[in-house]
Amino acid sequence: INRASVAQLRSSGLFTPYQLAVLDDYRSRHGNVTSMLELSLLDAFGDEFTKRLKPFICIDSESGTSQVTSASKQESVSKTGYKWREDEGSDGTYAVKYRAQSSGRYSLAASVCRSVGSGPWYPETVAGSFQCQFRRIDGHFIVGDFNARFGQGLTLWNGAFMTSLTSPDAFMKKPSGISQPWSFTGSTALSGMGADFALGKFVVSTMVAFPGLKSVVSNPQGVGIVPAVNVAWHGRFGQVSMTNIYQMSSNTAERQFLTGLD
Repeated sequence: INRASVAQLRSSGLFTPYQLAVLDDYRSRHGNVTSMLELSLLDAFGDEFTKRLKPFICIDSESGTSQVTSASKQESVSKTGYKWREDEGSDGTYAVKYRAQSSGRYSLAASVCRSVGSGPWYPETVAGSFQCQFRRIDGHFIVGDFNARFGQGLTLWNGAFMTSLTSPDAFMKKPSGISQPWSFTGSTALSGMGADFALGKFVVSTMVAFPGLKSVVSNPQGVGIVPAVNVAWHGRFGQVSMTNIYQMSSNTAERQFLTGLD
């Protein structure tokens, strides 16, 4: 939590907007958080929440004031399976995903996947994205595949839910804005580009998605355009946001404009 930017912490879904504001203000004034006890003393954290948070965070730093790590790292995950039946022959599945991060500002993610019974052995699905953190403002830009959730997700939400809505806290901590997917298939992700950035207590999220882009070769008429913008105000006890989404398919007769307040 000392090396990550506020945008990275927001996309984790572990913190409320108010907790992020408190943590960011504390780091800018007093430097790194040095212990779980120090974290529990911050407003809106407390001892009980900090104990539940402990398995998911690392209190580590390279300097007294650094908030973003300068190190680079790479990681990959793969899985495979094979089956053979005398009457059906051989078949199998494989999946590989790779992620690289550099200087805490750049992130590249890519994955390929083939499921059982999908025909030839070349990848059935391919997904990838590139993310860049802004230098002067809190926010980031993503091109490729991305997840988008505006407000509480009532107007637009794609991707897997991290937790069930068992409490008001769980409802507030779902990641919002534009974030990179980290899955084998990326089948639920949007394709296009998006960005979000903070302006005081407001967070502005914008995107342009192209549904059907990955199948443009087989179905060139099935590609749509979905631009959207969301402006959210974050307070101590909640948030209010306005979302505008314009959906248009390649068939100009099919258009829809959505406005949501949550």
